[in-house]
Amino acid sequence: DAIAAQSVAQRLRGARAPEGAAPQLLDSDDVANVLGEFARSDYVRQLCDYCNVQPTDYGTIRCLFKSVRTDGAKLVVKLNPTVEQRSEKLLDRLKKHLRATMPAIKQIHYEQGSPPTTRTIIV
Repeated sequence: DAIAAQSVAQRLRGARAPEGAAPQLLDSDDVANVLGEFARSDYVRQLCDYCNVQPTDYGTIRCLFKSVRTDGAKLVVKLNPTVEQRSEKLLDRLKKHLRATMPAIKQIHYEQGSPPTTRTIIV
């Protein structure tokens, strides 16, 4: 599993489309692998400890995200309420991780609150 995620990340590095090219569609398996790699990072482990996330959720995508979907070259996320208090730092780390491992993602749209608001983060 870790080897598969690593090979996906290596394959996606440098996969930027030429300037002016239409945005490529994101493969949901590739996105899931890259997000899973991020969820298993030391940073997320520390975040889970700080936010008192259930130990059974450590290292899983669901420990961070309530929902994730793709829309063209955008990643639309809603964070779990348990980690929302650290959303600024978490999204900054996610942006850096995506920039390094999946350059096809150009933006993160972070949806939060009621009424819902969306914050756009350029990757």
